[in-house]
Amino acid sequence: MLINNDNVHLLKPLSLSEGPADTAIDSNMFGKKKGPVVIDYYVANTRLKELVAFFKSRYLPFLKSNDISTTPWVSELAENDYPGLPVFQDKDLLVTITPYKDEAEYQLKTKQINADSNQKILTELREIVTTKTTVVLHPTKKSFSN
Repeated sequence: MLINNDNVHLLKPLSLSEGPADTAIDSNMFGKKKGPVVIDYYVANTRLKELVAFFKSRYLPFLKSNDISTTPWVSELAENDYPGLPVFQDKDLLVTITPYKDEAEYQLKTKQINADSNQKILTELREIVTTKTTVVLHPTKKSFSN
């Protein structure tokens, strides 16, 4: 049981195609990569559709070209059916969850993304996003014990 559970977001997978989102989550994604997990929160006030289009057409392919696999999510705006756990449901939120195999891979990929040659796409992203918050979760020794 969680002792403290504030700042909870109700999310659903972002559909990357024209149809409904694939709700199957690769549960092995985190088990194969035992390093840091980076959660990026992008708030695009009144511009979520534009942000989603940018992610699909430009940003996710950019990450893939840098060998970074991330999972994009958006807020689930349906009624929270578990009122014991209050949640945030921001209609302008996009979240990515990106696992890394170790700290070295995380540091290398962060440098690649922020390289001078990538500033154009990062500037385009900043022009759409109102606020970006990054949380880096580092595993403990017990994180992957059975």
